[in-house]
Amino acid sequence: MPANTIGAFVDTLAHNIAALADGVVAAAKQSLPADDYAAGLDLENPAWAGLFAQPAAGRLLLGGLERGAQPPEVERNLEVMLREMAQQ
Repeated sequence: MPANTIGAFVDTLAHNIAALADGVVAAAKQSLPADDYAAGLDLENPAWAGLFAQPAAGRLLLGGLERGAQPPEVERNLEVMLREMAQQ
């Protein structure tokens, strides 16, 4: 990264972290770093799942769906797509 862009990058990163919904930073801190991947997943999965119970998550997910993040044609064929990927 060029030296003249580091300040702007850090400022943007700090702003983005500060704007996260309640609980996101705490969940990240709780689940990282892990000494091994299995232990990390055991910590990460409940932290991730707990974030979906937050009102902000519901608003973000609904907003994404309203903007086409998961179109019906993809949803109808999701299982087929995942099975095809698993066979590769």
